[in-house]
Amino acid sequence: MTIKMFDDFLDNDLNEEIWFPFYLPQWSSRKNAVATYRIKESVLTLYIADDQKPWCPSRMKQITLILIILKCRIEMKQILWRSKHENKRFIKEI
Repeated sequence: MTIKMFDDFLDNDLNEEIWFPFYLPQWSSRKNAVATYRIKESVLTLYIADDQKPWCPSRMKQITLILIILKCRIEMKQILWRSKHENKRFIKEI
């Protein structure tokens, strides 16, 4: 196995030779699609700020619907996983 790229995020800023500091600017602009992130203890965390404006307002309804569907799928998988594992624990206790 060969490592093609490595970044340990030791700096407080992204290495722009490796990373783009924006999301899909072709759908909007680099200014509107600026990435919100923090780097702490060598961990890059992407987030959406509460006051962040939509980066593509013309697709906002479509994107919102997709996010709702994804959230429902994730919640269903969590429910199924918990149900499966709680049943195993219950059977072991009997």
